Amino acid sequence: MKTALVNLPLKKRIVRRYTCSYYAVNSLFPPLELMSLAAIVRDWKKDETVVIDCIAQKLGLEQLIARLKDLQPDMLVAMTAIEMFSGDIDCLEQIKKFFPNIKIICFGYLPTQFPKEILTGAGCIDFIIMGEPEEIFSQLYDRIKNGEGVNDLSGIAARIGREIFVGPARERIKDLDALPFPARDLVDGRLYNEFFSPRPFVTILSSRGCPMTCSFCVRTFGQRVVYRSIENTLKEIEEVILKYRVKTVRFMDDNFCVDAGRVKEFCETVIRRNLKFQWSALARTDNLSEALLRLMKQAGCFRLYLGVETFSPKLLKVYQKNTDSMRALEVFGIMRRLGIESVGFFMVGGVQSEAEFKEDVRIAAYSDLDYAVIEKLTPYPGTPFFEQMKEEIDFDIFPYKNRLKDTDREKKILQREKEFYRRFYLKPRRILRMLRNIVLYPGDACVGLKDFLMFSGKNPNRDEPRSDLI
Repeated sequence: MKTALVNLPLKKRIVRRYTCSYYAVNSLFPPLELMSLAAIVRDWKKDETVVIDCIAQKLGLEQLIARLKDLQPDMLVAMTAIEMFSGDIDCLEQIKKFFPNIKIICFGYLPTQFPKEILTGAGCIDFIIMGEPEEIFSQLYDRIKNGEGVNDLSGIAARIGREIFVGPARERIKDLDALPFPARDLVDGRLYNEFFSPRPFVTILSSRGCPMTCSFCVRTFGQRVVYRSIENTLKEIEEVILKYRVKTVRFMDDNFCVDAGRVKEFCETVIRRNLKFQWSALARTDNLSEALLRLMKQAGCFRLYLGVETFSPKLLKVYQKNTDSMRALEVFGIMRRLGIESVGFFMVGGVQSEAEFKEDVRIAAYSDLDYAVIEKLTPYPGTPFFEQMKEEIDFDIFPYKNRLKDTDREKKILQREKEFYRRFYLKPRRILRMLRNIVLYPGDACVGLKDFLMFSGKNPNRDEPRSDLI
């Protein structure tokens, strides 16, 4: 049985992830989830499989269909985006018209939240994987190959005749070490990068889950954190260094530094083994001591992405963020002294007042942060914030929309994004940083500058998915 794992086409370049998807100006991540499922087909099932990354390869729908005609797969697996969900479904509908006998499986955040509604509204989809995909996919694959039923499987939703079957939720995967490494040889690694960093580049996942209770956050698979062993993680790192000559690694964990003791052990082992690579990760400022940051720097950490959200103590409580804004500023300073780049994520909108917005902009602009990513606070289904805001938002799946009913308020929030970006980046020392990046990474810098100028000058579009300007 042949399987095609497809990162579906879109006119603009995006990073499509389980928890979120966004237009990526200077970065492009490999489709890690699809490569993991490809490894299951190849390594566990010993069957033929391909990964078609239409985003990285710049393939349109017609080119994808031509590829599928050559391959003639029996099964197609795709992970849907959130904001781009309607486009993904339209694409799958067209594929089903050309290949009516192909089994289409999809997974992702929205399919997990709304399996019955999506199977009812999208006749092209045969199966939905709910939650962590690997173990469920392995069992589903065997059932499809052997022509067996699936209505006793957990974690599966399916169209059975004219009926929609939605199985019970499946338990989390307990042993991540048992999963095969992603099939990286099935994609062209030269097509991927993290902004302003050396290539070759890969992404690695060393844990799943986040124990925090942020009211706005779309968590990957839950609050319970399941870790890969450090030895298993380092084995994968050693493989990509030796096999692909990788220079930069991005850890895709929800919160890489949630367990400071584990990070310390990881860094000490990297240093002891003399592994030469640089890496970045997502973290919270309250988990980062100067001693830990110093060790991380020694082990190759060059950048951390930090969920700052706001400097307002009141809003941090509302968001259930449970962080200290003053401590965040201290961490930025420590990172600057140690030579670790800091990227701060900020949110605008929601219940934020004008005064709180202006204070966030003022503090961020004069802080030691290297980069800022500004995002409209979106109430995603399945989060407490969605329940708080649902009377104020216009939400639907077909076609997908998730926006404020008050269009004037929505436009004002989008204007705040532009103002925040301008006031943060148009500072002399950040302009000097950009000049340095033009020398070191001219392609990334020019693309980023062009997009910044376009974003700053255009009229806001409330229906356009978010775009990260770095």
